Amino acid sequence: MAQTLKVRPSGISGIVYAFLLGGFSLLCQVLIIRRVLSVFSGNELIIGIILALWIAFTSLGSLLVSRFRTDEKGLGLTFILIGFGFQLIFSVSWFVYPVFGLQFGEVIPLPFTIVCLTFLLLPVALLFGAQFPMIVSVFKQPAAKTYGLESTGAFTGGMLFTFILAGRVSDGALVLAISLITVFAGIILLKRPVFLVLLIIPVLLYTALPESEKAVFGSDVLQKLQSKHGEIIVTSTKGQKNFYLSGKLQFSYPEPQTEEISAHVPSLFTAPEKVLIIGGSPGILREYLKLGAKEIVYVEINQRLLKASLNYLNERDRKMITDSRKVGFVYADARNFLLRQRGAFDVIVLNTTVPETASLNRYFTKEFFQLIKKHLKEKGVLLVRLKAVPGYMGNAMARLNSSIFNTLKAVFPYVEVTSMEYALCIASKRLLNASPDVLKEVFRQKRTDTVYFNSSIIEDMFSPFKKMSFMELLDRKTGINTDRHPVAYLYNIILWSEANGGTFIRFFIDLKRGFLMFLGSALGVFLLIIGSKGRQSEYTVVFTTGFVTISIVSLSVLLFQALKGYIYEQIGLITGLYMIGSAIGAWGAHRINPTSRGLFISEAAFLMLLISYLFASRDVSGLYLCVLFSGILGGLLFSLSAMVNEDVSVLYATDLAGASGGAVLSTLFLFPLFGLYYTIGFLIYLKLISLFLLYKR
Repeated sequence: MAQTLKVRPSGISGIVYAFLLGGFSLLCQVLIIRRVLSVFSGNELIIGIILALWIAFTSLGSLLVSRFRTDEKGLGLTFILIGFGFQLIFSVSWFVYPVFGLQFGEVIPLPFTIVCLTFLLLPVALLFGAQFPMIVSVFKQPAAKTYGLESTGAFTGGMLFTFILAGRVSDGALVLAISLITVFAGIILLKRPVFLVLLIIPVLLYTALPESEKAVFGSDVLQKLQSKHGEIIVTSTKGQKNFYLSGKLQFSYPEPQTEEISAHVPSLFTAPEKVLIIGGSPGILREYLKLGAKEIVYVEINQRLLKASLNYLNERDRKMITDSRKVGFVYADARNFLLRQRGAFDVIVLNTTVPETASLNRYFTKEFFQLIKKHLKEKGVLLVRLKAVPGYMGNAMARLNSSIFNTLKAVFPYVEVTSMEYALCIASKRLLNASPDVLKEVFRQKRTDTVYFNSSIIEDMFSPFKKMSFMELLDRKTGINTDRHPVAYLYNIILWSEANGGTFIRFFIDLKRGFLMFLGSALGVFLLIIGSKGRQSEYTVVFTTGFVTISIVSLSVLLFQALKGYIYEQIGLITGLYMIGSAIGAWGAHRINPTSRGLFISEAAFLMLLISYLFASRDVSGLYLCVLFSGILGGLLFSLSAMVNEDVSVLYATDLAGASGGAVLSTLFLFPLFGLYYTIGFLIYLKLISLFLLYKR
């Protein structure tokens, strides 16, 4: 007879496995988001798709749990399969490029992205979804208790990642550790020591494919670094170094055309004695030193990205820049730097790409431009680069550029533009003379050696006819881009999706208020129908709770980026706060009478939280508190509903279905399209529906 591991279901085992479920599921989500962002050149659209698919598949797994073995061996098998499946996601994810015949840096079309993410996420998410009701069944413990333990595990995983693991341990090593522990936990439940040999499989996978992106792209990938702001990958193309952050190209070096234009155009309007450079290629510093700048401050939030880029400068540029006492490097967020800065600058260059993500969008908002204006001298100028295109500019790109231009005009009394081939905005407190003849004379007098920039470029760039054509595209009503209503981020999502096969997104966005009214009406009718049958109002309560809580977490992520400029490392903290709140709510549910009255009071408290969010979300501590309390109320409402509705798998699936919808709609549509106030109003509307159903019952 085969030897067995003597482990029986017990209260302690139930606690351990519920805790492991929460911890591993959160760590898997965070690590998958980090990896997939790099592979699929991700922005918040990709994050929203990942969360929606993950939660939807988890919900489906909970519904399909009856088809699995709900004993110890069945649960053990899910842990083993998760261990292997999770590691395989990391091992094969980069290979989507050769599958579609693409080179690194090319964007995978959106429909293919969704298909790939479905195949990558579906197996593991289904298994995670099945585990919750299986743990409840195998260990004979209440759903509310299991929910609280799962949430506590998720909180622990989030804190462990944010404060200990992130930036110190490579993602590959973390994936290996999670895989080994998960497989071992499954083997314990199978009770057969012979299966311990399975532990060699994760080690073999880690050894065989340690750097899958290098295995795919070979020598083109020069370096990969982890930072708290994203994964940095440096590639080489015909001698040019390209720097990617989370799969998005930040800048290339050398690129004399861009570097010279960014330095010499502002110098045509003012003497660049004191200069502030915000992000981008450090190659621009060479040009300002050639122009005779007396003080140059280069601000970059990502210290590892800047250090990596300095290492790849050619010997002449590196010596010129790093040896100069005129150049000072500041590793900080530009907004926080300017809040502490007292001096003013002659030239400020926003040397970043257009707002392709919410974190970049914060450098193109009215609030940030107002901050810059305070730190410009009376004759100073701000240079902002829009999305350039030769010839025809499509509607989506024109709207993106227009939103930034209109935001600049709302802050600065004078804003000049170039032709669309260069797509530059020069803003100032004083009237600017952009006559080509005048500017060419200024350039001639400076007598600066340049490779690309010359009088012919100036003539083409400031041609009155070309400028007028570009102005006609920019002068449209697209709204002002603000921290709490990021319209530029919205238009970039439209542009990005249209360029990559996602034209269907624009259809919903173009409906605007009609879309919100249709969505609200359809969702309201659906909730009233499912909640008005007998004692089915718990399903409406749980669905709206899942929708609202994940929306608060998603909104907090976006607003955190607006306040701090990064989220990559903080995803674990924010999610962890929500999960410990859920655990507190689940444990507290035992002290409340699980009746309609208890649910009604909890729903009313949720309404107060949503109203408070409008004010508390203006600083980071307020965001943290709102996420925590939304977790508490979410855990409380789910647990109270579970006490009066014994169909745990359907209830859990309903909660996840609501969260899946909230992850997509709040992040991609409601917040960028309508702003924070309308979004919170929509969430209040959903909670009023469930409150009405509880009142009627």
